[in-house]
Amino acid sequence: MIKNNKGFTIVEITITVFIIAILAGITIVAFTKVQTDARDSERASKTKIIAEALEKYYERNGEYPGCAAMTQAGNLVSSNVLKGIDTDVLLTPKSTPSSTNSFTCTSLTAGAGDDVYAYVGNSNATCSTGAACLYYTLQYRQEGTGNIISLDSRRKITGVVPTAPVLSAAPVAGINTSIKLTWPAVPNAASYVVQRASDSNFTLNIGEATLPSSFVEHTSTSLTPGTTYYYRLAAEGAGGRGPWSNTASATTTISPPAVAPTITLTSSPAPSGGKTTATSVVATANSVTCVSGSVEYQMRSSSMYAGVVALPAWSATWSTSQALPTTNMSQGYRYDFQARARCVGPNANSSPSADGTVATVTRKINTPPAPVYLSPPYFYSNVNAIVNYSYTCPTNTSLYNGYFNSKAWTGSSWGPNYFPFNDSWENYDGVNRNVEYWGYYQCSTPYDTSLQSPAYYNVIVVRP
Repeated sequence: MIKNNKGFTIVEITITVFIIAILAGITIVAFTKVQTDARDSERASKTKIIAEALEKYYERNGEYPGCAAMTQAGNLVSSNVLKGIDTDVLLTPKSTPSSTNSFTCTSLTAGAGDDVYAYVGNSNATCSTGAACLYYTLQYRQEGTGNIISLDSRRKITGVVPTAPVLSAAPVAGINTSIKLTWPAVPNAASYVVQRASDSNFTLNIGEATLPSSFVEHTSTSLTPGTTYYYRLAAEGAGGRGPWSNTASATTTISPPAVAPTITLTSSPAPSGGKTTATSVVATANSVTCVSGSVEYQMRSSSMYAGVVALPAWSATWSTSQALPTTNMSQGYRYDFQARARCVGPNANSSPSADGTVATVTRKINTPPAPVYLSPPYFYSNVNAIVNYSYTCPTNTSLYNGYFNSKAWTGSSWGPNYFPFNDSWENYDGVNRNVEYWGYYQCSTPYDTSLQSPAYYNVIVVRP
C-alpha cells in the first residue's frame, strides 16, 4: 500500500503571508487612529478646562491675563493666574518631558506643526506684552487632520480701552477708620473700579466698588484702626476695563488711650505719708483702655539721695506687663515712678498717652545705733581738748544733730554741744575728778531724717 503525503504549496504559503500582512496593517492603522483620537480628545478636554479657569480669572479681575502670564512656568500659572488648575492640564499629550507649560502666544496654522496650545488675545500691547487681554482664542492642532480647533472667550470687549490710573493712598487725619485714595482723571474713562485687599497680591478680604468717571478721589471707610490696606484702580471705557493701576497701600491710624495711667506703689508694710520702712517696693501701672487695639505700657523710675534727679528718658521698650520689677530701696533715698501707655493695632501703634503723674516713695532711715565716745581719754585742768564721738549713718546719708551733753562732778550740766567740740575743765581740788558725757545723733537726707539714736554714756577723768 502506498501513502500520499500532500503539503502546502509555495503559492499557498505566499497567499497566507500576504493576508496576514494585510490584516496586521489594518490592525496597526486602526490602533494608531484610536491613539490619535484619544490624544485629540485629551486636547479638547484640557482646552475646555483652561477656558473655564480663564473665565473665573475674568470674574475676579475684570480682564483676562496677558500673554506673559499664560506662558510662564506651569507652577506659576497654577499658583498666580489660573489658581488651583492642575499643571498637567497645561501640557499637550506630546509635550517634551522637560516642559512645564505648552502655551504659546502665536496663532497656529493648519497642517503639520508642534503640539502646543495657543493663547491668542487682542492685538494691543497691553495684551501681548502687558498684564491684561480684553478677549482671547484658545487653539490646538488636531493631530488626525491637521485642522486648527479654536475656542473663543465668552466676553469680547472692543473699543477704546482706558490707560492705567496712577493711584495714591493715605490715612485720613483724625479718623482711624478711613483711607483716602486720589488719582488723576483718566481719558476715555466711563467709570472706575477700585479694589481693596488685606494683602498685596489681592487674594485676601477683597472688596470692590464702582465709581463715576467724575471721581478723582475716594474715601475707603469702616476700616480697622492700625491696619494696612492695599488698593488698585482700573478705568472702564467703551473698550472695556483698562489695566490695573499701581498698588497703593496705607495704614489706618490708631488713637492713644484718653487717660494716662497712674502708679500704685506696694510694699510691706505699706507706704504711709509717702514713706515706708520696707526694703523694697513694686510699682504697678493702673489699667487704661483703648478704643481700638490692645494696650501696652512704658514705665520708668529714678532714685535720689540729694538734690533733684530727673526721671530718665523713656526707653524704646513697651510691654503688656503693668509692673516694674521689685525695687530694692536704700535708706533715705526717694524713688519716683511714672507710666504711660499706647494702643497697638495689627500693623501700627498709636502715639503715647500723656505721661502719668509721678508716684513717689521714700525709704525711711532706720534709727541709728548709739554713738561711741572717741576722745579725749582724760582732761588736765584748764587744758582744751576735742571731745568727739563716732557715729554710723547709712551710705549717702549725713550726720544730723550730733550732740553731746556733759555733767561736772559738782552736778552742773552743760550742752548740748555739737561733736566734735573744743572742751575744757577747771580742777583745783588736788585730786582726780570724774565728769560725765553722753552723746546722741540722727542721720538725714533731703527726704528723711531718722529718729534720734540711743545715748552713749561715758565717764572721763579730769586731772588737777
